[in-house]
Amino acid sequence: MTTAVQARDLRRAIDILSRAAMRRTYQVVQSVAVPGDMAATRVNLNVALQPALQPVIDASVMATANWYEDTTALGWAAIDTPEADDGALHRAIGWATNPPGIVPSLEEQNDWWFRKLAGSSQRAVANASRRTIARNVDRDYHQRRVSIGYARMPFGGACAFCVMLASRGAVYHSARTAGGATRNRPAEQFHDHCRCSIVPVKRGEELPFDVDYYARLYQESAGGSTREVLARMRADHGLR
Repeated sequence: MTTAVQARDLRRAIDILSRAAMRRTYQVVQSVAVPGDMAATRVNLNVALQPALQPVIDASVMATANWYEDTTALGWAAIDTPEADDGALHRAIGWATNPPGIVPSLEEQNDWWFRKLAGSSQRAVANASRRTIARNVDRDYHQRRVSIGYARMPFGGACAFCVMLASRGAVYHSARTAGGATRNRPAEQFHDHCRCSIVPVKRGEELPFDVDYYARLYQESAGGSTREVLARMRADHGLR
């Protein structure tokens, strides 16, 4: 269903849109931030950042929906409507404008806010793509009865958590589970600047990445709690 070339094509498109989102974030910070006034900056960013990024987020949804149609070739249109704002950017703004402990100098504050928000902007664009895949594969599995499994596909610089999930292959019951969600942590678990994706795979078809390689990395560090396994994977294999 999804080849490595197709997955890389989508990754490149989302990378381009992510860079566009970060450029817009920089422009917004430079335009509305008030050095020395965290509260005013928070208000201004909450007003300006989401509208500035929404066209890029919408483009991510549309590009991914088109990719899904071409990749799966199931014969019907993909869902291409953005999901409602989940408040993630507003939470990121609150975090960026309430730095714990260390308050940057006036000269550093604009750069501080941009660095803190750049990753959140990238994640907003990437998550729009991931959720578009999730919504489509979930619909096709539950409503269209297409036999599909889901996998997390790592890309360059994948962290230990992503490698662990990728090592399991297409064994997940839903795309949200492949994203790292659990009953107690319902949101997809992707960190800022994470380039990994969720890919649909028809049952019995070959995965678009070398799952045996990631399974070997995991098995070499297996044993104990998940936290302990991830710590050994970072130590043993130089993963983040």
